[in-house]
Amino acid sequence: MHDPGIYDGPPAGFETDYEIQYPDMEQVQVPSENDQIDERDDKSDLENNESDWENEQNYKDDQNELNNDSNWDGQDTSDYTEEEHLRNEDRDSNGRPDWADTLLSRVFPPLAEYAEYLDIIFFTDPNLGEAVGTYQNHEITLKNNEINDANIIYLTHELIHAIQDSMGMLNDKGMANVEFQTHLLTDLIRTVHTGNQLNTALPLLTEEANQEYKNWLSSLINIDDTFNKELFESKWQSYFPYFIEQHKNIEGYQGVDENFNWHWDKFIEILFFK
Repeated sequence: MHDPGIYDGPPAGFETDYEIQYPDMEQVQVPSENDQIDERDDKSDLENNESDWENEQNYKDDQNELNNDSNWDGQDTSDYTEEEHLRNEDRDSNGRPDWADTLLSRVFPPLAEYAEYLDIIFFTDPNLGEAVGTYQNHEITLKNNEINDANIIYLTHELIHAIQDSMGMLNDKGMANVEFQTHLLTDLIRTVHTGNQLNTALPLLTEEANQEYKNWLSSLINIDDTFNKELFESKWQSYFPYFIEQHKNIEGYQGVDENFNWHWDKFIEILFFK
């Protein structure tokens, strides 16, 4: 498994209780898949990780912001002024500000490496409105430059959009497809990289279904650190309808492309899930 690099843990103020984020929607129960889920030997460690990971309750407060992160094709930042984009930040020889280097050192290493390959430029802009981060035209903009767990998650989300863009996957027709893949990969990367699991894709699942989803994520990495592609392919599509239902009132998540090319094999290769 990849060296997680420097990681100081989540902010101290986060809590573990998980509450429904959209009170006007009902919880959804996914049928049990106990026979399909081959849980890893360290499942108990992941389930008992509360002392190390105390952010799901507070993370829910940011979930709507993440859902409204102006989603790659939303707010156009290309014509922002230098002052608005805070382009006068101290930057290293690669043109990145120090805060971006620090955050990149803490995200999943293959994502950081791909950011180098794609020559991503990083900015901060406190005037993003409801958005906490954006991706567009090889630029990632975060609302602030704080070095915290939330920004690591937001940066992971935007870096996945950057990879999608490099494959020509970003289009208005399949925005639900794009965002589902981004959230699912964010959750999977979180599981692999830190063991501190999140459910950003399906926040309205019942407690039992939520745990089943997390167990499935942890089961995708075999005991020898290889990726269980067969288990992934047997299950991921069953979660897509729940994602569509749970995000049906979010403007940036509408549009299902029935012919969408998911490029899962390429993502598995890029993320080193052999």
